[in-house]
Amino acid sequence: MTTSIRNATAQDFAEIYCWLEAEEAKYLACSEAGNRKTIRGFFSNVDVIENAFKDKDLRVMAVDGRVVSFMAYGLTTGGVSETRLDERCKGYAKELVQDALRTAKENGKNALYIQCAPETSIPFWLKMGFRQYHLESSNESYASHVICRNFGLPDGGNPRNVRIQMFASEAKYNHDLSHPVMDSRLVGYSFGTKDVSLPQRVVFDARGLVPDNPHNAMVRIEVDDRELQFDRLRELNGGVERDGAGVHYIDIVRPRGISGD
Repeated sequence: MTTSIRNATAQDFAEIYCWLEAEEAKYLACSEAGNRKTIRGFFSNVDVIENAFKDKDLRVMAVDGRVVSFMAYGLTTGGVSETRLDERCKGYAKELVQDALRTAKENGKNALYIQCAPETSIPFWLKMGFRQYHLESSNESYASHVICRNFGLPDGGNPRNVRIQMFASEAKYNHDLSHPVMDSRLVGYSFGTKDVSLPQRVVFDARGLVPDNPHNAMVRIEVDDRELQFDRLRELNGGVERDGAGVHYIDIVRPRGISGD
């Protein structure tokens, strides 16, 4: 048996289309017969899958040349992933997710996101290290996975105690800092400037943790017990950046970039 993960060819997409179409036909037939237990596939998302193919962002797992699983857009920008019903529980989806994590890291992305449909897929995503969450506007279950990046900092720096916290948006008005949704404490280092290099990237994965728009989360940055900034995530400076998928992160605390410092 030969397995491979590759970018989809036109033949691969055609194969995926056929199996999704067959799944949809079976689902509709079973529904008409009163059987509501049949799992529905992603034929309704075939436009997303086709667009991913055209954008060269459709990855497939093939076994002896036959496509058994696919992932559209690498789960960074509204992606879709599915494994054929007759090929599940064989580790193919796991390999595709691991491939997506590697690719996202190489491309500078910081998080993967997935809607857990059907909900029976939730244990799989949790096993893969994803965090389950819900949105106020939907009853559906979602999951996210932050991509870890550790940095090898040079010797000789001045150690600085850094604390980065994230709160729900109402903290801007009630100033209740007792319930952060994220609380990272790190020892960073300064190398002759006010900038503080962190030993690992801090990613602000606010989806599901902040009730409204995640970009409205409040973030507090503190160095050596001194508060440098307390503002909405979307308004932060001082080293906070966004990747190509719009996820905020920080590698270096830059006090000079903060107004008033």
